[in-house]
Amino acid sequence: MLSFMKQKIWILALSAVCAVSANAVIVQKVQLKNGSELEGYIQRQDKNDNITFCSDRALITVNQGNAQTTESSYTEGNLDQQWVEWGNEHDAFSGTGADRTLVLNDIIFQPAMNVQALDSADFDQLFVMQHPKVSKVKVLEKGAKIKYLELSPNAYSFNWRDVESITADRRPKTQLTGIDRIYQLHNGSEVKGQYAGEAYTTLSLYSPSGVVETFNLDDVDRYRFKAINPNQTLFDQSELIDVVRTKNGTTYRGIITERDFTEGNNYLVLQQESGSEQTLKFNDVVEYSKEENPNYQLITDVLLKPGEMVINRLPVEAVGVTKNGTQIVLEKINPDLSIPQGDNVTRVAVEYYNPQNVSSDNYMLVKVDEEMVKKAPVYSFSTDLFELQKFVPVNRVTSINGTTKLEYDLPGNGVFAVYDLSTRQAIPFNIIDNSK
Repeated sequence: MLSFMKQKIWILALSAVCAVSANAVIVQKVQLKNGSELEGYIQRQDKNDNITFCSDRALITVNQGNAQTTESSYTEGNLDQQWVEWGNEHDAFSGTGADRTLVLNDIIFQPAMNVQALDSADFDQLFVMQHPKVSKVKVLEKGAKIKYLELSPNAYSFNWRDVESITADRRPKTQLTGIDRIYQLHNGSEVKGQYAGEAYTTLSLYSPSGVVETFNLDDVDRYRFKAINPNQTLFDQSELIDVVRTKNGTTYRGIITERDFTEGNNYLVLQQESGSEQTLKFNDVVEYSKEENPNYQLITDVLLKPGEMVINRLPVEAVGVTKNGTQIVLEKINPDLSIPQGDNVTRVAVEYYNPQNVSSDNYMLVKVDEEMVKKAPVYSFSTDLFELQKFVPVNRVTSINGTTKLEYDLPGNGVFAVYDLSTRQAIPFNIIDNSK
């Protein structure tokens, strides 16, 4: 059996968690030995391997037939969006239109009378003692056992002995924000990847190819966190904050960036948002927990093909132009490509396929003038040095997927255009004032 300290440390080190809220972050999926499945995060673990898990979605199995279930019908307007989506997906609504209803259940359990202490209870007994009644769930099986689906945030307690496995989904290719792990093994080699899951004696990573690599816990000497996006800070990319409480009552908040299990070391390094670092001995730590990080900034990418462009993730249409002296006249504009005006300026993101990360100098974002000629609108912009209304991007970055993003802060409203000097085509778009 692995040492308690090393096992406990690893569980929390590789588990991202969030507070129970309406927008809980799902980063782990726990399969319990009794058949229950929880989606959410490990929020806390104590020295006895007792775990508090915050779920946003749970499929609960309770191996107890002594339960009372009641049914209630809810109209679509009285349901949370999660239940509306589930009901549609599983064809579970009765009726039609605004009057259609979904049947949900309340359950009352009868706690076992011979349980003396929570610490000695198995998951079923502990669950019934802590959740004697559940409401607005969907019963999927009843009889000798109860199985139900819950789509609202909740907290569950169990011990590591109740866990079959913990897994995590692979980070989408379009997600540019996140944390990778680097494991240093006994043999001196290092393995880098994304957290894929764990069991009581193993740890797993997704390799860059997507294959899951699994290691015996005792073969790992040290691990480090590494933010994947060089254009964001570590705190920008972590959904959760580590909270470490020591024997002397001191609480530290930050992000654990390193853990060392080699003989004579046994320490962790916690980086605080100020940039300072705290090195703490494992023996001085009494509890680990997690909090939602309010500064987390998720950045996602868009996958484009050669020649494709989007503006604020909206599809675009290139139009031809004609030159009339110093004026460039657009053939037409696309009234469907409209962006709501911001309070002071409007942030506009122009993204296009650029795997070689070549210069963006061939793209020019300009303000387009509108005038009536023979009762028809004409859209044009001037190339005269003193009249040209050209905007410079405030940010430029090319992702690992070969997508270049140009971000502009544009004033006012009206018609603007991205003019391609190489193809002599324009991509017009509108910034509209919705307050009028």
